[in-house]
Amino acid sequence: MNISSVSSGVSSTSSTTQDSELKALQKQITKLQQQVVEENQSDDDADTKEAKIELLNTQIQQLQMQMQKIQTEEAKKNSEAQSSAISKTEQAANTLVATNNILDIMA
Repeated sequence: MNISSVSSGVSSTSSTTQDSELKALQKQITKLQQQVVEENQSDDDADTKEAKIELLNTQIQQLQMQMQKIQTEEAKKNSEAQSSAISKTEQAANTLVATNNILDIMA
């Protein structure tokens, strides 16, 4: 008797979309970090530099939080899919045991 494998059924489409979102956010962060470097090298007065850099750093933090949220959601989906796959595998194994028991009784 064969037991077929149980797939997790996780869609690679959502993973690809999230990868694209993460890459886009990282690209924005890199641009903002470059702006921080440029502002540090600018001729602006100290107060203006500080205000601009503080704003840029706040934007960077917000983007990093968005990235973390996406990664957390992805981890949660993966965990749920893995739990579902384990449950389906256990159900298949239980069915096989029950079938074997019935066959033993009939023999």
